[in-house]
Amino acid sequence: MKIFVGMVNGMTRTTLAIETAGLSRSFGARQAVQDITLTIPQGAVFGLLGPNGAGKTTMIRILLGLIRPTSGSGRILGHDIVQERAAILPHIGAIVESPAFYPYLSGRDNLLVLMHTSGSKDTHRVAEVLKLVDLTQRADDKVKTYSLGMKQRLALAAALLHRPHVIFLDEPTNGLDPAGTVEIRELIRRLGQAGHTIFLSSHLLHEVEQVCSDVAIINQGQMVTQGRVADLTGNGAGVLIEAEPLAILQAVAERMDAPLKVIGPRTGSLHLAPELAPRLVAALVHAGAEVHQVTPQRSSLEQRFLELTRMDKR
Repeated sequence: MKIFVGMVNGMTRTTLAIETAGLSRSFGARQAVQDITLTIPQGAVFGLLGPNGAGKTTMIRILLGLIRPTSGSGRILGHDIVQERAAILPHIGAIVESPAFYPYLSGRDNLLVLMHTSGSKDTHRVAEVLKLVDLTQRADDKVKTYSLGMKQRLALAAALLHRPHVIFLDEPTNGLDPAGTVEIRELIRRLGQAGHTIFLSSHLLHEVEQVCSDVAIINQGQMVTQGRVADLTGNGAGVLIEAEPLAILQAVAERMDAPLKVIGPRTGSLHLAPELAPRLVAALVHAGAEVHQVTPQRSSLEQRFLELTRMDKR
């Protein structure tokens, strides 16, 4: 593998699994993705988040080499996504859209077919990936008897056959029932813990918040923000406070430039960094208020998404 030396957002390129610069793709007059720049470190569970039609699948197809970008550039594990496809392909696995298998073959036989068509003779790997996705007990049953969640896990097993460094998952829980969603979510979490870089696209904010370490939000083909999930949700941090009299609580909140949102007769919430909560309590006590409870709060990724996409539409 080629080694590229340089700095991108404070990290060397050799630490990046995926990077893009100004990546764009148009279909006629329609701009599907526009000027997307990403930096994804190796070992990250990365979520590409956006509403349906935002350009998520187009981004994955560009990175996988299924379509060419109109402009911009990208690298996976240091290799150019257009010029060095042959160097990239052995190191990536992917599930894009609904997985297709031979319904009258068993799960094990489907994987053996894929193994042989790829030219590999490492049949022991089939048993390993079946165990990884918790399908060992059903491995010899015909795929037509599998639930949708089991088929999705089998698709993940197929993507893992050649031990990829980077795994692309496009809406992996789409259409699954709650039990199947939990199974796939736990599997993604385990794959991330095992050191794989996961590129997950989804419109399900709760799902991304639970499994991803890093996230980018796109809307109408354009980047809205990128960062660590903890940082993005932390930006909307606040404090829920219960104190009386309410008038003193309101006055102190205004003096701290954090207007109070009244929730109850002695309860309110305010946008204030949790580390400033002791200062707030001291000011309230000094003003003669009785403080009953202070609870730090974090905004959800859903709240941040709605805030950012509303701003993006202005």
